[in-house]
Amino acid sequence: MMPVEIYKSYWKKAKENMSCYPGDLSLATFKAGAQDDTIAQFTCIMTIIPLFSEYTPHRWKKVVDVRILKKAGLTWVNSLHSIILFQSDCNYSFKFLAGK
Repeated sequence: MMPVEIYKSYWKKAKENMSCYPGDLSLATFKAGAQDDTIAQFTCIMTIIPLFSEYTPHRWKKVVDVRILKKAGLTWVNSLHSIILFQSDCNYSFKFLAGK
């Protein structure tokens, strides 16, 4: 089970300049929701459901694959670093499951 207080503390300290999938629910949305007990409780429950059931929200299935430079000026494919941007709450779920 995911404690609501841990959920709230994660979002309160989240940095808004971090990138995520460009959707309707941004990192700032969850950060603002963590300020209110009712909203935090609801979003915490909605994040728990996919973790303990076989349901995956459609928006969690959408990702953006981004390639960034490892070193300035090197644009060869093998010198690019690939990252995948998930929805903010999906990314939090991965961190929660990993114990971070």
